[in-house]
Amino acid sequence: MGTLDRTNAAGSSESTGFFGVGRARVRRGWVGRGWVGLVLAAAAWGCTPYHSSDVGSERGARLGRGTESDFPWAGETLSWHKLDLIEAWLGTDAAIKQPAVADRARLELAEGRLAMARSDIGRLGRADLEQRVEAARQDFRRVRTSATASRRDRLRADEGLEDARRVLGSARNSAPVTAKTALPAPVTGPANASAPRSRTILPRSSWGARNGVMGRLDREAGWRRITIHHSARPTSELGRADLPTVADALRRIQKFHIEDNGWGDIGYHYLIDPKGNVFEGRKATYQGAHAGSSQANRNNVGICLLGHFDTERPTPAALASLQGLCDAIRRRQSIPRSQVFSHKDFKETECPGRFLQAWLEHYRGELAAAR
Repeated sequence: MGTLDRTNAAGSSESTGFFGVGRARVRRGWVGRGWVGLVLAAAAWGCTPYHSSDVGSERGARLGRGTESDFPWAGETLSWHKLDLIEAWLGTDAAIKQPAVADRARLELAEGRLAMARSDIGRLGRADLEQRVEAARQDFRRVRTSATASRRDRLRADEGLEDARRVLGSARNSAPVTAKTALPAPVTGPANASAPRSRTILPRSSWGARNGVMGRLDREAGWRRITIHHSARPTSELGRADLPTVADALRRIQKFHIEDNGWGDIGYHYLIDPKGNVFEGRKATYQGAHAGSSQANRNNVGICLLGHFDTERPTPAALASLQGLCDAIRRRQSIPRSQVFSHKDFKETECPGRFLQAWLEHYRGELAAAR
């Protein structure tokens, strides 16, 4: 939902690859020890991930002609979905044309964020709680200085700021909590373009990833499901699929997601090339942008295979890495096979293509029954 985020301090520890082969020095800061992937967009890059600003723009403009009771969140109980709807509406022309109504919507958003932060004390890391509270405080301050805010709205903002101070105090006094975002981690160090990488994860630095836009990223509290995608670009575009060529493709995907779609980073947490190399995408501390809606993206690890699997079959190397990655994430996060999905399970799309979909159905069904 666009809260302000900070990166965690980095540490390191000895760890094996996700198949338990070989010891390598791995970075711990963002996930402890984990795997995570990326999301690909439509138009130039296949399936279309979601960002909260996409929600309600047309509906918000229409609501500008109605009353507050017409809002999609009116009467809805507090939930992240409700807060997404409010934030999306605040980004529409309707909110600009109705500043007094926007003041009240902003108050409701801030109070909702604060309530969510309070409910997560003792369950969410302190830094994440503080970021959530700070996002609420910014909205309260904005209403306090708004020329269109009523006296009652300003008093409500003052009360919210005082409540935020109390929540911060409770968060700082709570016992530290280990965030449940640990996924298989990338292996640090220079990448060897000729070496097989099916058993390790190449870090963002290996493909020259740019920094994410922190203000557009949401922290993730834990993982409960996995979603599989394809890039919807033929593998022939990768030529021999050497590291420089694949790295260039990943940078172009990230550029499209950030600059064209307005997202905070590449959408997937992991990407797999035809040789079975696994690349770290979006950091595991952040919610992805790949499943079709903000609600579907929550607690959802995104994995993308490079290729167009309606017209070609995934390589055995890519599928071996995909299975190893899914198994590693599932073991670490206690995710059942039934919670491994394809993009088309969440929205109307051909992603991940019929050949990869067939693999997924086998993984969820026949393979599970055989074990």
